[in-house]
Amino acid sequence: MSTQENNQGSTRGKLMAAGLVLLGILAVWLLIDRSRQTQKVDELVLKLEESFDQKSQVQGELEAMLQQYDALRTDNDTLNASIAAQQERIQALMVEVEQAKASNFAKIEEYRRELETLRRITRGYVEQVDSLNQLAQVLRSENQELQQDLSRQTSLVRRISTEADSLNQRLGEAAIPYARSFTVTGLNENDRPTDKAAKVVKVQVCFTLSANAVARHGLKEIFVRVADPNEEVLFVSLSDLFEFGGESIIYSAKRNIQYDGQEAQACVFVRARPVMPLGTYRAQLYLEGKVIGSTTFQLL
Repeated sequence: MSTQENNQGSTRGKLMAAGLVLLGILAVWLLIDRSRQTQKVDELVLKLEESFDQKSQVQGELEAMLQQYDALRTDNDTLNASIAAQQERIQALMVEVEQAKASNFAKIEEYRRELETLRRITRGYVEQVDSLNQLAQVLRSENQELQQDLSRQTSLVRRISTEADSLNQRLGEAAIPYARSFTVTGLNENDRPTDKAAKVVKVQVCFTLSANAVARHGLKEIFVRVADPNEEVLFVSLSDLFEFGGESIIYSAKRNIQYDGQEAQACVFVRARPVMPLGTYRAQLYLEGKVIGSTTFQLL
């Protein structure tokens, strides 16, 4: 073989070697690039999965937050209106999140930040409502205690009023003198005592007003009623009436006595009927709406 042929073969060998080296370098570069691309794809898939999880988490927390708002109840109209507006804001955000794509990483991150803001606002509302409800509970408890106290005070006032009325009644009764030494005698036309019904022309009623330190002094008007055995009252005129027990009743006679708290004696005369029935008669004395004496006598 000539020297020229040997040189040509050596050149081809070098070129082939160089080509193989280039092919090797290219192969290595392709392998490295493919590895990088695969890594980027893996990172993108992982980021998409994280973004999808974050979107689901945001949706879940928004739903839970909305349910929490549904449970917030207060008597404060202004606060209720603010809570209702916040619920509308959450509902609108839920619609936006539902429509957003998980691949929109910036939007999902924005929703996460807004969710954190909503959390702080929600905690504020919960604290306000709890505070108002606790205050309302305290006020209800205090109101109940006040109602109970009022009921007790009302009962006490009624009892005191009843006792006062009873005391006033007893004092009123105690302030009225009573009649003692109460006697009733039939008199004939000669003013002599008689128990014969046919001879009686008038009835003498005598009594002594008792001493009474608490009685009012002054003129006392005393009414006398004498009833026959048939419970018919002797009277002179149908207009001779006085008040007793809430009604007007007829009297047989009356007498005015000046009373100064000391014993006072008096007699009153009652005109008899032309015919006086036989039997037991009843005589009663009245002063200031009270019966101060009662007795009976017989006519034969």
